[in-house]
Amino acid sequence: MNAAIRFIAGLRPHDHVSSARRDLRWLPIEQRIVYKLCVMMHTVHIGTAPEYIRDLVTPVCHLG
Repeated sequence: MNAAIRFIAGLRPHDHVSSARRDLRWLPIEQRIVYKLCVMMHTVHIGTAPEYIRDLVTPVCHLG
């Protein structure tokens, strides 16, 4: 990820990427994974996820 930030921002190999990452508004990898899982579960919940993904999820509680 740091290499991608350096390439996009035109930084040299030893430049710090923190400010460039902040400017790009990129999430750290762990937070990106959590975000993508949350988005996927939301699409499953509202019924817009592909059927093969909906078939993998078993609801444990139905609210509403």
